[in-house]
Amino acid sequence: MNEHVDVVSAALFDGNNVLLVQRKNPPYQHYWSLPGGRINSGESAIDAIRREILEETGLKVHDFHKVQTHSSAGFTLQVFAAKADISAAQALDDAAAVQIVPLHQVPELHYTPDLWAIINTARQRLTDL
Repeated sequence: MNEHVDVVSAALFDGNNVLLVQRKNPPYQHYWSLPGGRINSGESAIDAIRREILEETGLKVHDFHKVQTHSSAGFTLQVFAAKADISAAQALDDAAAVQIVPLHQVPELHYTPDLWAIINTARQRLTDL
């Protein structure tokens, strides 16, 4: 029986910068990605993303906006976006490192599949508000 996993991630923007985490564990170990992780049993997606951001970066962010939902290979990923002060972010939990990246430099990084498209969609979602 295949396990279905519900996960969340968030694009946190500060001006023209986005916060990325370097994954400590497989899959995509050492790749740059958005912070996030599994939704716990009985937990809402919004509570999960708040918890994951705090656990991975030490940041308390509350004003998230839903960007998209994507299902593939036994995973359902819900993506959120927020404007936040990301200057105090630190690598915690399963983040090997954190980096505040100017948007124009993201394509130069070794990143998880679809990250650049997701960041652009998230940025547009915040612009449309």
